[in-house]
Amino acid sequence: MTAGTGALAWPGGRARWLAAKVTGRLGQALLTMLGASILVWLLFAFAPGDPAQRALAARGILAPTPGELASERHTLGLGHPVVYRYFSWLVGALHGSFGRSYITQLPVATELGSRLAPTLRLAAMGLLFMIVLAGLSGMLAAFAANRAPDLAIRVVTVICAATPSFITGLFIIQFVVIRLGIGQALGNGGWADAILPGVALGLASLAVPARVFRQSLIDGLESYYALVAHSRGASKLRILLRHAAPNAITPFTHAIAVAAASLIGGTVIVEAVFNWPGLGSYLIQSVQARDLPVVQAITLLATASYILASLAADLISLAFDPHARGRS
Repeated sequence: MTAGTGALAWPGGRARWLAAKVTGRLGQALLTMLGASILVWLLFAFAPGDPAQRALAARGILAPTPGELASERHTLGLGHPVVYRYFSWLVGALHGSFGRSYITQLPVATELGSRLAPTLRLAAMGLLFMIVLAGLSGMLAAFAANRAPDLAIRVVTVICAATPSFITGLFIIQFVVIRLGIGQALGNGGWADAILPGVALGLASLAVPARVFRQSLIDGLESYYALVAHSRGASKLRILLRHAAPNAITPFTHAIAVAAASLIGGTVIVEAVFNWPGLGSYLIQSVQARDLPVVQAITLLATASYILASLAADLISLAFDPHARGRS
């Protein structure tokens, strides 16, 4: 027995191992978020042009006087050093303050607050459909590997991956809403109206997790313990559900986290297609109006969502990791 193995065999060794892993993952997430915040701030703070002129132009003042420019620069704090401005913005962001909108002059947090809930509903619905469809299709494809159902599922997932979410959304509006009369194209942000755009989001993102889950299950079915279980009379379905599926959870979870990034980005387009009153449609309006504080805040929130999704995947993987369970 090695020294490291012996340490893990002591009482509480598994708890210490898990605590170290969780602490490491949290530290990586915080450092990544810090780097992302610096990049987001620099991209917008040093965009071409005078920030004061951009702010005034967004409010329709295209030919400001020197006094108006000086007043706006003072309001934006442009006279302070760059490092001071970044940390002021960062501290404000940590407290939920992202400055004021150039257009409405209202706090950005207030503008985002009324639109956050619809976006979260849409993202949750899309994530739910993605997980359910990817899990079922991956399991069916693995059970019928290299047969007609498997081939059909692989073709469908490739088509879904190659089709942009806005095309899927337009197809749903044309054939489901208009021709079949199911649902509506103008969503009000509620759960019921989130079903159809959620389907568009889920279909566009399910290819990677479905294929990863399929391959992981097939690897499990071809493993030594599966052959032993089969020799003892266990059915293929029992082996799939009891032995292969638990060991396929870890790669499937990571694939879900990766797909969640494209899902988060896809909400912008899907919200525009379905006229959804969320952050995505508001982002498009803000880009067109050059409302940079709003664009900056939404970009940072989207980045944070991806980092948190990856962190959740890592923590869930630790919980299902058979090596972690064995360290006790």
